[in-house]
Amino acid sequence: MGGIDPWRRFQVPFHHTRRLRGGSAFFARGSATHQWGRRRMMKLANDNHVVMVDDNDGDIVLAKVCFDRSELTNPWLAFPSGEKLLEHLAGVKADAAPMPAIVLLDINMPQMSGFDVLIEIRKDSFFVDLPIFCMLTSSAAERDIEKASKLGASGFVTKPGNLNDYVGFFNSLSRA
Repeated sequence: MGGIDPWRRFQVPFHHTRRLRGGSAFFARGSATHQWGRRRMMKLANDNHVVMVDDNDGDIVLAKVCFDRSELTNPWLAFPSGEKLLEHLAGVKADAAPMPAIVLLDINMPQMSGFDVLIEIRKDSFFVDLPIFCMLTSSAAERDIEKASKLGASGFVTKPGNLNDYVGFFNSLSRA
């Protein structure tokens, strides 16, 4: 390829990290440092899956490529819908599958939105401590950020627009 970055078309300006009013979770636009709850984000356990839920196959492929280039050594698992994630979590509760280390949840999906999935997960006290990061495709609407926080999201991210920001996002999950 002669040194040309094939991911150049994904490059967009990085946006800042911000903290929600009255909450302890940091919500981010782009990549950079992501913190929730206490002073630092928990380090992901190496044996637990990083789970992504997105109806867009292209977004899943891009995220997987970036995940593979990151410092994380966790296994990867992706689902095309919230319904499939909920089926998987039923298996987790039945002790047929391990608890995910984190769930990256797309908000804009057909049939069952990410918000609807988040509501269903948070209804079950078994998953109250499961870290769930809500992801939006475009600029973050203030109402979506507030809604994610009220529904119990651990964090919020606008999907990184380029390869380096996505890798940086995953690397931030590996550092405690």
